[in-house]
Amino acid sequence: MRGTIRYQRELQKTCLIAAECRKELTESYFGKTVLSGGVKNLIKCGLRLVDGQREIWYDISSLQPLEQVFAVKELSYPVLEKLLLQILEIIREMEAYLLDSRQLCLEPAYLYWDMETETLRFLYDFTQEKTESGVRELAAFLLERVSHEEERAVKLAYFLYEGAQTENFSFRTIEAFLEKQREEGQREEAPKEKERGEEDWRMEAPEAEETKAKETKAKGRAKKERPQKEISLRPHVDLKYGKVGDVLETIDPRLLLRAGLICALLSLLTGLALGAASLCLILTGIEQGIWLSVSVALFAVGLGSFACGLVQEKRESGHEGKRRAVQETIRAKEERDRPEISEDPFWMQEWETKEEPKDESNGRTVYIGAALKERSYCLVELKKGMEKEYPVSAYPFLIGKDKEHVNLCVKDRSVSRLHARLLEEEGQIYVEDLHSTNGTYLNELLLEPHQKMRIRRGDALQLGRTEFIVR
Repeated sequence: MRGTIRYQRELQKTCLIAAECRKELTESYFGKTVLSGGVKNLIKCGLRLVDGQREIWYDISSLQPLEQVFAVKELSYPVLEKLLLQILEIIREMEAYLLDSRQLCLEPAYLYWDMETETLRFLYDFTQEKTESGVRELAAFLLERVSHEEERAVKLAYFLYEGAQTENFSFRTIEAFLEKQREEGQREEAPKEKERGEEDWRMEAPEAEETKAKETKAKGRAKKERPQKEISLRPHVDLKYGKVGDVLETIDPRLLLRAGLICALLSLLTGLALGAASLCLILTGIEQGIWLSVSVALFAVGLGSFACGLVQEKRESGHEGKRRAVQETIRAKEERDRPEISEDPFWMQEWETKEEPKDESNGRTVYIGAALKERSYCLVELKKGMEKEYPVSAYPFLIGKDKEHVNLCVKDRSVSRLHARLLEEEGQIYVEDLHSTNGTYLNELLLEPHQKMRIRRGDALQLGRTEFIVR
């Protein structure tokens, strides 16, 4: 797309504005058909006259360019196939309206992705006539972002890239290539389906029913014999209706021993006090009897508590021994039932020859330069008086709530799926708003959609309700 491109936010709608559009295109049958909004999957647009200049306003609300959606996430084969099939679908639809499909804007920066429905939305280019350069840019982008772990995806992306370099390229060749790949996949799956069918036929025999019954019985027997890993040897005690002995079993024996010692000490002190009072003739006979009864009672309680503590400690030691025995039995059974690992010489050789990384911290110091140190930034989130740091790992650094497509996932409903991104240009760091719903603020200044502003350490960055400090 040529000419001056700018963005503008109007209430809850974001528009891409293309100036310097061709008058003959807007007044032709093709232009009027597109402006009427009757073609499915074409982004709705309108013609406005501003200062005597014609401008096309495209409604790109809730849409994101393809190059930003897949800036972090790689393209798998199903997604790549879906993209190409949707391009073929829009080409057929435009042909049904007698429109020239070469007017589609296929550059990744202007090819939009609806993140809710996961469908492509297309711009009809009014700024130039019959361009094919967008196909080459799209093919190069797909080849760069495709997942290299999937052979089919790489083959498809490379086939598109090779075809886009030729003259008179047509997407019909992609359709034929996709059909060929489907046939190859079906031929590969046919032997597997045959084997699966033979297994199903074998399972219909009477012997299979016998085998199933034996397996069911064996599973039930193993389930019954399976020991529990957590066994409580202390009986459950109901404090309302339980016996005194059961209640005592729930008390720590160390507490009983301490209580016994304390009661015995109090009994001794009471006896000494009674003897001293008797020598001084302070107490009467009745008072001496009461004092002696209290002393004897304390001694009896202490003796009983001490005895119960000793008995309970002995029981606990017995319980602990049983518990350890049960745990050892469980551990031995798990070791016995654990599957053995086959000793593959290749893997064993790789394991044996694997070396730990060398510690080079004491070696020669490498100079990294002041410019590199200045470019290492981190975003510090401020939330409920707490700070959480997020290092900026690479550029562009995307921020949003869609964790599959961003570098920093912010779990906040006020944040858009792709909200903003950090860019590095000529050694400087910039923040760009990705026409988010609630906007991006830099030091309380609202950024326009796709407006870039330089950031420095200490700046305040706000995305929706989430606040960050740049450090």
